[in-house]
Amino acid sequence: MTTRMGTERLCKTCPGRNLDFSPRPCCNASSAIGNDHMATVRKGPSPFYAMLDIFPLLGIPVLIFNFIALTHIAGAPDEFATWLDSPLFTVRAFSGDNWSFTPSDLFIIFGLAVLFIEIIKSTRTDAISLINHGIAALAFVIFLLEFLVIRGFTNSTFFIMTMMQLIDVIAGYTITVVGAKRDFGSSAGIAGTN
Repeated sequence: MTTRMGTERLCKTCPGRNLDFSPRPCCNASSAIGNDHMATVRKGPSPFYAMLDIFPLLGIPVLIFNFIALTHIAGAPDEFATWLDSPLFTVRAFSGDNWSFTPSDLFIIFGLAVLFIEIIKSTRTDAISLINHGIAALAFVIFLLEFLVIRGFTNSTFFIMTMMQLIDVIAGYTITVVGAKRDFGSSAGIAGTN
């Protein structure tokens, strides 16, 4: 059976029986390991999923932001803030008000969607998750430096995306610690996690 983490050895006749963690043959089979109740397949994460687990996904909207700002597609750094606030389209609501959707809104919505995925990824307690948190912390430092140093990046949109990265770092470590405590059966510690 192929899973997100690669594949595992399952019994062909006993649904849900994982043979990798079973010390005895399944189905009360008289023969030892190697009978036709077993299917051997490879273990470990596929390279695509391993890279997806390690890479901080909030880097995707920031890379797009960097590409647009640094290649001057939207104009010079002084014009970039104006472009971020220019409407992509306008929707007229039933109330009669007009709502303009801007590139800034698009970046923030995309960042929030990716932040949700990052928080779900942080529920894992393996080594890949810890590597992801370390790289996410490094990404936060890079985002903060860009916000403070590079012209065109000192705006509310990039500041909000930087704060999303900070939330990812803090939530990632916190959720991983709470998940590890749950997995190992520890009961004392962070308030509300007993």
